[in-house]
Amino acid sequence: MHETRLKGNFIGGIINYGYSVVGNKVVLNEEEAPIVRQIFTDYANGKSVVDIAKDLRARGIRNRGKIFQDHTIYVLLRREKYTGIYRINGVTYNNIYPRIVSQEIFDAVRRKAEKLKHGKHVDNVTYLLRDKLVCGYCGKPVSSYAGTTQKGTIMRYYRCYAARLRKNPCTNPSIRKEMLEQIVVDTLLSLLDNEQTISALVHAVMKIQKQKQEQQTNLRLLEKEQEKNKKAFLNLLSAIEAGVPLTDVTRERLKDLEERNKELTDLIQQEQSKQQLTFTEAQIRNHLKCALQKSPKAMIDLLIDKIIVYRDKLQIYLKYSSETPPLNPTKPEKKKGTHQLSWWFFIFGHSP
Repeated sequence: MHETRLKGNFIGGIINYGYSVVGNKVVLNEEEAPIVRQIFTDYANGKSVVDIAKDLRARGIRNRGKIFQDHTIYVLLRREKYTGIYRINGVTYNNIYPRIVSQEIFDAVRRKAEKLKHGKHVDNVTYLLRDKLVCGYCGKPVSSYAGTTQKGTIMRYYRCYAARLRKNPCTNPSIRKEMLEQIVVDTLLSLLDNEQTISALVHAVMKIQKQKQEQQTNLRLLEKEQEKNKKAFLNLLSAIEAGVPLTDVTRERLKDLEERNKELTDLIQQEQSKQQLTFTEAQIRNHLKCALQKSPKAMIDLLIDKIIVYRDKLQIYLKYSSETPPLNPTKPEKKKGTHQLSWWFFIFGHSP
């Protein structure tokens, strides 16, 4: 296959939109290639994937018999082969696929897609809860979304990714960005201003540290075993060099010692990766209280593991393990004209 690709020949499989195969060569599809080029250009110039797909459908342009869906455009925009570059098995080929879009346009598209992936739209608005939200109904990520009203006002939301699908969409409704972020920030501020809750968090962190210390005991045991293993291996080698016959039993013993040494090396590395600094109760308490002085984004990143979003509630999981029960549900203040969660609560501990 490598030799075939080096010759610039197509080895079979699915041929992507924008290309055709003539003989054993990939060539531009004269009808589809301009569409691909336009999609990349429109996206790089600020047009959204949703609008691009909508425009293609309105023009009656199909993806080889199928209508263009939003996710089809997302996948198409990620294909580097449209620049003429094809990478597989660590090897790069530039003589199989003819170029449809320039490297400059492709890089612009990739930069924009990367910004959106991290929860920022083209206007550089920060979404405080990016990478923290999960839909309570389907388990998909809840990510940032923005739309424009007929009057030109930009409205920003958090919405379940599966709610955007045309087939079997999730029914979890969108939530106004400002409202959801305010609920979470206000809740954290209230949490950190409560001495009883601070004490529960300190207790949780101390418990984790104790578990880590027990793991360090395991590390010392593994290191001692490896020392004995190496000593036995070297002693056996010395005996062989001194004239002890190399029997099948001796060979098997050497092999066992060598394999066990590799296993112990892996186990030691795993235990070492789990180690962390140990803090006193006073240091932990001060660290949590200092979170009050941080920016909302820093405070969220410090304390929140993930938030499960339901139609009428949030489950906010903190980055600490504890048996502390959920706080009493609290009703957020109603505001006319906005979607409201009826109640929410905390769950202390790692997410399930």
